[in-house]
Amino acid sequence: MGETLHRLTRRDEGAKEAGKKIESAINEILALEKEFISLICYKAFEQLKKARNIAEDNDYLYIIEALTDDNLIDIIDNFKIKLPKIDKALINMGKGVKEELEDMVSEFNRLKKQWQTNTKTITELNEQIETLPAKEPGGWARFLADKQPGLVKRFFLRFVHKESINEAKRECTNYETRKTLEHDVCKLQSANEELKEQSNVYEKQIENEKARKQLIEHQKILLEKIEQLEKNAAVLIPKTKEPKNVVQATPPRDEDDELQFTMEW
Repeated sequence: MGETLHRLTRRDEGAKEAGKKIESAINEILALEKEFISLICYKAFEQLKKARNIAEDNDYLYIIEALTDDNLIDIIDNFKIKLPKIDKALINMGKGVKEELEDMVSEFNRLKKQWQTNTKTITELNEQIETLPAKEPGGWARFLADKQPGLVKRFFLRFVHKESINEAKRECTNYETRKTLEHDVCKLQSANEELKEQSNVYEKQIENEKARKQLIEHQKILLEKIEQLEKNAAVLIPKTKEPKNVVQATPPRDEDDELQFTMEW
């Protein structure tokens, strides 16, 4: 167990300034604790959270009061070990993405607008359908409403009241209109189902692409803060305890520290 970082800052002004920058970097890293990147770098984040909890429980002013030089070196190493996994996650999230985010959002909005238009039309058509008779006209009404009667039928219709013929025609026309509207509703409902499926695909792609872009931003922040930790650790910590250079290295075995809920310092 080494000395606390806070104690090391008392050495001189340079050490004091390095301590401030380490504290700042730690706080900015912890600002990402609820983001996806914290799951990839689970162990290092848990170490920092544990130090913060210790500082709060003991009413320390700074997190570095709860961290030793050995702790900081271990935390930096644990972050570096997981950096390749962030790159791998970004590659996996980018697979299958063939459009720019703006284009996907535009297409999603177009599909959504068309779905809303269809839904409004369906509602209007259903309102019209409700005003039309659902009962199919009988044979007599169809006989009277024949639009192309033959010679014999025309002769017979001369003896039927014009009002009866017109009523039969209205009855048949209304029923045919109802069936046409019902058919239109079915087509629009089918179109909406397809639009919904397409929208769901775009929605998932949009969410994934937003998450990927966010991870890129968080990766940039994390890399900057790790560099800040390393640079100032070199000032504060004795040269014999410098962090290992493991940025490109992978551990001999994966401890799945994302699933570990205990830490050993």
